[in-house]
Amino acid sequence: MQRQLATVSVMRSAGQLGQAKRVCEVLLTQSQAHGLDVVASTALADLAGLSLAVGESRAAVKHCRELLAHGRHRRDNIVLQAMAVMAAALFMQKEVEQARGALVVFAEASRSRGWEWFDLYSALFALLAALEGRHETAARVLGYAERAQHQVGDAQLAQALEQAHGMVNAMLSPAVVNRLSQEGAQMAPATVCSWALARVDR
Repeated sequence: MQRQLATVSVMRSAGQLGQAKRVCEVLLTQSQAHGLDVVASTALADLAGLSLAVGESRAAVKHCRELLAHGRHRRDNIVLQAMAVMAAALFMQKEVEQARGALVVFAEASRSRGWEWFDLYSALFALLAALEGRHETAARVLGYAERAQHQVGDAQLAQALEQAHGMVNAMLSPAVVNRLSQEGAQMAPATVCSWALARVDR
């Protein structure tokens, strides 16, 4: 089964998302049948991310909820990933308030682990602020998220960044966006999180 997990990773890297998803579904069935909880959790996490990547947001949410129910007492990277993927999938479904709830849980878990994985998914917090009409906050969080994307170099931020940018640029002047983005780029994760999850612009 470790070989199948490796195969999923290779296929995903090669952009063969549909094939990777099918291998992952088989792996999940096999691991559950043999009581291999760790492998099953990894397969569920991969399935959630792959479902999101191919635009199957409902399936992504379903897999995330299964994973969280299966490992709700665990405090590891898989749970953090599940909350972030769930938030992204809920944004795709225009379920902004539910996505906010997922991000609140993600933020609490990330804070408890020294802000682990926060940078990778920080663009989701910018998107939340933009969708809630808090464009100045969104611009600040975008500044942080863009710096994080440069440092982490992960494509998972790209879509959320693009969507948030479009909304912010439609409402604020380039000079204001630039100033606020520069402010955000200097913020600590705790400050960014506090701003992003506030209900009003500060």
